[in-house]
Amino acid sequence: MVETVTGSSRGDGVAAAQLLHDFNCENDEPAPAPHELPARLAELIEGEHVMVLLAREDETGVGVGV
Repeated sequence: MVETVTGSSRGDGVAAAQLLHDFNCENDEPAPAPHELPARLAELIEGEHVMVLLAREDETGVGVGV
């Protein structure tokens, strides 16, 4: 299942932030700490600068891709 993350969807923002952080680290790219990203993502989403899609595992609902 894929959902659009909104600026007010705190849990989704945290899941998306962790996935982005993990992706950047895996690819040796600079990455802010995961706890800093949800607020920044919310700002970018609310300002209509980005759209964030969060893929979830169907059975568990765990975020698996962004």
